[in-house]
Amino acid sequence: MPKKIKRYLLKRKIKRAINRKYKSFKKHGAMLLVLLLPIVILIVLKIIRKRAKKKLKETIKGKVKEKIDSRRQKDKKEQEDKE
Repeated sequence: MPKKIKRYLLKRKIKRAINRKYKSFKKHGAMLLVLLLPIVILIVLKIIRKRAKKKLKETIKGKVKEKIDSRRQKDKKEQEDKE
């Protein structure tokens, strides 16, 4: 067979194989997506929870520091008043 015909047949063969794989993916792709979707959602929720906890800790630390600072200032004022 001439080279051009061989190339043409090879290209056709490759295209058919790709189409077959694509069709099977089309059939099972939806199922794969449905199965993987809950896993992805759980991962995203876990990341969101971590960030929320981090922010909560930072705000709590900030509030605690503010309370401590305000107490120290009150103590200083009381000591100055006593003197």
